[in-house]
Amino acid sequence: MERRNVNRSTSGEGGADNIHRVAQPQAGPEVTDISLVMLNAGVNFAKRNKKLTGTWLLGLFLLCFATGLAVAPEQEENYSQIVSKIDHDKTLRAERQLYIAEEEYYRSKGWFSCDAYCMEKYNRMLEAESTYKKIKAVNEAQLSKAKAEVGVFSEYGVQEARDLFWG
Repeated sequence: MERRNVNRSTSGEGGADNIHRVAQPQAGPEVTDISLVMLNAGVNFAKRNKKLTGTWLLGLFLLCFATGLAVAPEQEENYSQIVSKIDHDKTLRAERQLYIAEEEYYRSKGWFSCDAYCMEKYNRMLEAESTYKKIKAVNEAQLSKAKAEVGVFSEYGVQEARDLFWG
């Protein structure tokens, strides 16, 4: 609701009453002011950093609309062969063994100390962790080799970048 202050004075021209109205600020939402400040800050940043903003916009455009370079059939077959050699079951078994070893170690240790039984479980956990890391490193090396076969700007590389970006 708008309030108006009305001042009447009889000392004007022709003796008529002069009415001066002063608009009082409304107690409405301040979202408009905050959004304008943020918008102005963004525009000023973009004006000061044209190269950075342009590169960012180009990357966003490519991420949204680029499909990647087409992969040759022989590259695609090599990629599929390399990926099919990755033993995911072996990785899952090693991960499960690591989880079990961690749980056994956690249950065997005391509040402030670790006895011989606890140390045995700890060493078993370290062995399981080492095995898991070795298997995972071999899998990652094979996957890296497969990705190198098709290239970063291929359809596979672009799709992976999208998946990583959008979660």
